[in-house]
Amino acid sequence: MNPWKLVLALVLLSCGTLAAPALDRIVFEQPVLGSKDADLAKIVDTVLERARSTLAALHGDSLAVTEGAGATYALKTVVSRDAKSFVLSAVLRRIKDGTEAAPIVWLAQPSDDLPLYIARSIFARWSLLSGSVPAPGKAPVFVDELSPEDIRTTQYPFTPTGIAVQADGTLLVSFGAACWQLDRFMRIVAEPGAVLAERGNMTYAYGVMVTPSGSLILKPGMGKELYRIAPGAKEPQRLPIGTELSTTFLAAAPDGSVVAVDITGRRAFRMLGTRKQDLPLYASDSHTVYTFAVAPDGSIWVWDHLLPGLRIHTAEGAVADFVLPLLESSALPFPLAMSVGPDGSFVLFASGRLTRFSRDGAPIWSLERVAGAANEALPQAAGLAVDWPRGLIYLDDVSGRRIVKLLDREMARQTGAPNAFEEKLVALRAGKDADDPVMAAARARMYEEAGSFSVARAAWRRIADLDPGNAEAGRRADALEIAELRRDGDALAAKAIAR
Repeated sequence: MNPWKLVLALVLLSCGTLAAPALDRIVFEQPVLGSKDADLAKIVDTVLERARSTLAALHGDSLAVTEGAGATYALKTVVSRDAKSFVLSAVLRRIKDGTEAAPIVWLAQPSDDLPLYIARSIFARWSLLSGSVPAPGKAPVFVDELSPEDIRTTQYPFTPTGIAVQADGTLLVSFGAACWQLDRFMRIVAEPGAVLAERGNMTYAYGVMVTPSGSLILKPGMGKELYRIAPGAKEPQRLPIGTELSTTFLAAAPDGSVVAVDITGRRAFRMLGTRKQDLPLYASDSHTVYTFAVAPDGSIWVWDHLLPGLRIHTAEGAVADFVLPLLESSALPFPLAMSVGPDGSFVLFASGRLTRFSRDGAPIWSLERVAGAANEALPQAAGLAVDWPRGLIYLDDVSGRRIVKLLDREMARQTGAPNAFEEKLVALRAGKDADDPVMAAARARMYEEAGSFSVARAAWRRIADLDPGNAEAGRRADALEIAELRRDGDALAAKAIAR
């Protein structure tokens, strides 16, 4: 099959378009070429003709291509080419007042996906010019924030360096020298890879990933080997990757493989066991790949700062589509972390901002501050994990040394997740400061009743520090510390018997 037809077929199956109040018409003006090269003219004519047909196929309920009569928008295209480069720049203009959208720029040799990119870009620019972008909805609500010391007393300060969510909703947080598996009440239920720390490896868990089968993949701070821990396994399995981990970004795929991007060698590949498959994720010598994610269907979503937007690749690496955020240029993020949901919506974390977009690129909500937190500003650097079935979003704030938990109520409503514990915490915090004594005491009791003794004890200690006259806080903290010691002792005894 013709590669161009294959790309178009894949896109037609992807998503719907945003509703528009009326059908607008667009005319493609005669392109301006940087040379009289007949071959260049032929290439550009072919690209623009395919862009027209793609635009009609994908967005024909919003935009119609015309030869000029009755056009409300016009596209001016300028193309130049030399021995080493090909540059296409197109500007969409509203005819009635001459208002222009941000330029559409392509800095690579023409490929089969260029017409698709132009079509998607025209729709994105038109959406902004015509005011067709839906207003964002309600942002997630703040549930809680916890430092590592709130969860467990450690010999030295831990800093969260990686975060992931398992299918059952349990949370995995890595700290370099440790990895904790936490239930929704923030109780440590397991310490994957702890045997490595016992053997003196104190850098085995700077990152953590999960696969649908339940396997965990730990990324050390350096070296060229990952650790895989299969469900029920006691011993981590070494997984040679062949590149320096400190300059390699990773993501787990639904088939259990690991997608890796070596930013130094400018190489992307997939690891499945010991088999390695190269992936063409670098579009050209001008492109970089820093932020990417693997979707539940196995497609690979790469943030391309030259678009700027997302290139969606098939599991084999072929370009299948583009998603361009429907935001003005000044509001476009430079994402540091990303998660893609089963419905095609995606969450981007940029410095100090968290945004969820629809599959069309329309912002569903945006968040910059978490009202009720001790530090209400979102972090400048953080890892991101989204529990899509339950509507829970987690950030590991590196500089703030905290785990931030948010609730997207609309996401939870769509799946029917009740989140009773989280909703009660949200209600406690409503309109309260982080150090409100009544709220803090109620929160401590909630964690205590849930059996999360470490979090409750830390909460009571904080209340005692804020209000030294609060006798209950001191008593409860002491009692919980004793209960913790007994529980830890019982666990050690059971472990010794098992050995």
